[in-house]
Amino acid sequence: MSTDEGGSDEVLARAVGEFVQRLRPIVLDWPEAQGASPDAVSRGLLVEARRLSASFACADGRLGDRELLAFRSSFGALEPEIANGPVRDLRKNDVVMRDADFIKTPSALFRHLLADKRDTGSAWAYYEAALGIGHAMCALADVPTRDCLAALDAYRQLLLDELRSEGGTRPTPAAVATDPASIGGLPGEPPAAAPTLDALLDELEALTGLTDVKREVRLLVNLTRVEALRRQHELPIAD
Repeated sequence: MSTDEGGSDEVLARAVGEFVQRLRPIVLDWPEAQGASPDAVSRGLLVEARRLSASFACADGRLGDRELLAFRSSFGALEPEIANGPVRDLRKNDVVMRDADFIKTPSALFRHLLADKRDTGSAWAYYEAALGIGHAMCALADVPTRDCLAALDAYRQLLLDELRSEGGTRPTPAAVATDPASIGGLPGEPPAAAPTLDALLDELEALTGLTDVKREVRLLVNLTRVEALRRQHELPIAD
């Protein structure tokens, strides 16, 4: 396996693993999940992560080999259709494309977490971990496209609108740092500083007008995070 393929596998696998690890104890704590097998819960969360990954992969209308190989590596054990046959077949059949619209509406799992008043941080955990998967898939593209970055922005706003409509506030990070570059961090990682990057973007949104400028800043933030992931996993970086 080449270094590039190894990096491809790792960037998505790490995001998917974090998604399952963060949400599994939350789901197992639900009253209706009492007695459920942890393995069964993990499998259900993997299905959710698979649908998120597929939808973000489809966001720019391109399914590159790097994306499909990482998708197969992370989810091949779930479905024979993913694991078997040439990778080009994943472009021809509907294994990936059938979930193309998954990120256009909040999922049933996210809505369930949002409705759980016992733990106001659980829906925020989904928000961070799901965006982590989105950034990982965007990082796997041959070149991070504007459509992919815009899909990240639209999904972020979709979940934030739901979270804030419920009056929820993001848990305040305990750590405080002074390095502005560390604010927020990558999605799915605990913020290393306060205020979080989301809070800074909220300040920008509160300004009157500047619609085009706000959109470009948000896309630039997404690109910066995606490029950081590519650099971390030794994937090609654009000049």
